[in-house]
Amino acid sequence: MTPPNGTSSTTPHPYPGTIAVVIPTRNNELSIGSVIHLAQRYAAHVIVADDNSTDWTVEVARAAGAEVVSSAPGSGRTGAILAGCRHAVDAGAWAVALFDPQGYHLTDDIPALAASVLANTEDLVIGCHESLEEALSTSPAGPVVQPRHPSEPTDPRSPFRVLGPRALGLVDTVTDDDFETAMTALAVQAGLSVAERPVGIRETPTERDKFNVPLYRGKRIAVVVPAYNEELLIAETLASIPKYVAGVYVVNDQSADRTGEIIDELATRDARIHPLHHRFNQGVGGAIVSGFKGALEDGSEIVAIMAGDNQMDPAYLPSLLDPIVEGRVDITKGNRLRRGYWNGMSAWRLFGNLLLDLLNRVASGYWHVRDPQNGYVAASSDVLRLMDLDSLYKRYAFENDFMVKANILNLSMINIDIPARYANERSSIRMGNFIVMTSAFFVKSYINRLYSKYLKLVPQPVPRREDV
Repeated sequence: MTPPNGTSSTTPHPYPGTIAVVIPTRNNELSIGSVIHLAQRYAAHVIVADDNSTDWTVEVARAAGAEVVSSAPGSGRTGAILAGCRHAVDAGAWAVALFDPQGYHLTDDIPALAASVLANTEDLVIGCHESLEEALSTSPAGPVVQPRHPSEPTDPRSPFRVLGPRALGLVDTVTDDDFETAMTALAVQAGLSVAERPVGIRETPTERDKFNVPLYRGKRIAVVVPAYNEELLIAETLASIPKYVAGVYVVNDQSADRTGEIIDELATRDARIHPLHHRFNQGVGGAIVSGFKGALEDGSEIVAIMAGDNQMDPAYLPSLLDPIVEGRVDITKGNRLRRGYWNGMSAWRLFGNLLLDLLNRVASGYWHVRDPQNGYVAASSDVLRLMDLDSLYKRYAFENDFMVKANILNLSMINIDIPARYANERSSIRMGNFIVMTSAFFVKSYINRLYSKYLKLVPQPVPRREDV
């Protein structure tokens, strides 16, 4: 990207006093209009850089008076930011303020954040989410929070920032999904002047610390781990959960061994781990629902399930998350029943899973989704809020009931092929007994699905734009 007025990333630049606000969006139809109206008070151009939204974000943005540009399919949030910055420079903007589409930040902070960039004293100013008192205590010079070390800004992931001409000259070199961290590192490496200023956040109990937690492709991820008598494997399971997961909700379902004690000990070493202890055994479904509720209360945007017996390989978690992050599907589910993927599964266990697979397809209506007993699942928080979590089956037929009720709500679901992984885990399921016990459940679920979906009025999710 060529910096404004032909300036390079290494030469001084004059002061033109023109700023554009670029707002990267994806499916933000409910908040984008008010954010645009507030930003228009401080910017010559308000540009919505859309990452292929499937709702009415683009239409709402245009109606609110924003200039709208779209990123190339598959380029993600970083691609949207690049498209927005290019448009701003082409429109004659001297500096670009990146702003969030949900309204977590305060547009009233834009002038203070942009002042030093427009005055030629800084190239990149990052909105720091420390409190003002914390900021002043680290900077005797005043409200500007200088990084403790040039390569260690206090809040490098903050999405609220202002880029001057020299910083804009580096934008096209960013290829990482984590635009903010990558851009900060590039600016420091190029010798640009980088500073931080404290900014406010519209906080709610579920949004607090949103920008100080790990993100995966811009999304806050939670993993729910139901655990019952897993003292031999729970530590290994939790240690394997990737660092980009913001919260791990481990539900001890009244274990009779040391599972609860081990979880509590691990939580003292890893702040992401949230131990939840049931006073009474509720079954695997009840444990998962408790984890769902904890994750939703903390503002998680996508929630995955990983059993406490270390059967679920975390290397495949991105494969479950990506289709949801990209807005292509509501729910993803692991599948071990593809030929060659069931290695390690006993013949009897394989036969039982294939039989349950057939019964579940009839009961749930998801004829294209296989391996219903596979608990390696991910779902968006919107889906979980739409469902009546307390009505879900509490025992081992939870996965089947979840699929039936998702189908009633017309939620989209796809399989992700993931090889079976068995090692030292101890399964408490007796496949023969389980098939007998669940046969009546499948019949009841099939009848309930037909009645609820076709004879009874059931609230449906808002359709995607392409479905209208």
